[in-house]
Amino acid sequence: MKTLLSILTLGLFFGFTNNEGSNGHLFEVESGKITYELNGMMNGTEILYWDDWGNKQRKETNIVMEMMGMKQEQKSIMITIGKDLYNLDPVKKTGTHIINDMFEGKTNEEVAEYGEEMLISMGGVKKADESILGKTCEVWEIKSVSSKVWIWKQISLKSSVSIMVPPQVTTAVEIQTDIPISSEFFETTGYEIKEMGKVSELSGGY
Repeated sequence: MKTLLSILTLGLFFGFTNNEGSNGHLFEVESGKITYELNGMMNGTEILYWDDWGNKQRKETNIVMEMMGMKQEQKSIMITIGKDLYNLDPVKKTGTHIINDMFEGKTNEEVAEYGEEMLISMGGVKKADESILGKTCEVWEIKSVSSKVWIWKQISLKSSVSIMVPPQVTTAVEIQTDIPISSEFFETTGYEIKEMGKVSELSGGY
């Protein structure tokens, strides 16, 4: 759980750093859609929709997992609205709801400081910028988890986890920005939702 929590915190770190004066914006782009390709042990696609500067997000994942000669297809939807995180199964029409209280009561500056300290403690090193789909990305290498992430305007356009065999790589293949996103994309109507409490309760503190 602590490893998972560290990765979650690392992801949130990129959404809060370098945002002084951004009025709480998670991303530096108001709305958009990104299609990703997944290659490695998991192959398939992800589609990220966001609105309200990233405070509302929907990620649709369709993958095929291959392990020991067996294949398993998985579909999931992750909806984030502020502190509320919903993990949905579109086939079974079930899901879970958890409240992300990791940074409750903290300012953006405090979150950024905490995130940077954690990133450095995990062996994070900023590498030379690289371009993906014409977007200039900051590239961070996190040696302790054998990972790299490419960040554009606080949005991940590529990630690589080489601790797996084969390495798991997620890469943006299409980007649309400042487009209208329907409010229906962030609804959970029709799903049987199980309440999971708060992140702090599940992790036993952080």
